[in-house]
Amino acid sequence: SLHITIWDYNLERINEISRNLYSALGKLGKSATMSTMTERPLLARRNMYSRAPVLEIDGDEWSIEPGKAPTETDCLDLLNALDRAREQSA
Repeated sequence: SLHITIWDYNLERINEISRNLYSALGKLGKSATMSTMTERPLLARRNMYSRAPVLEIDGDEWSIEPGKAPTETDCLDLLNALDRAREQSA
């Protein structure tokens, strides 16, 4: 199971990202533990504020397009790319 943290300060966008991620995970037959981090000072300290939303997946950070929620297709593409990368490193 994956661990995914959504780093963002916009609650509406977080909800949209959550829906898109859960839908993508379901289509891939995967599960994940999901959490959010919304503290602006922490986002700023981690240099994520201007890149938000940022997806942290098993410790790796991904920002697809700052200021926009990744679509379900974006999430599918990212999760598939991570699977391919893990297969190649195994």
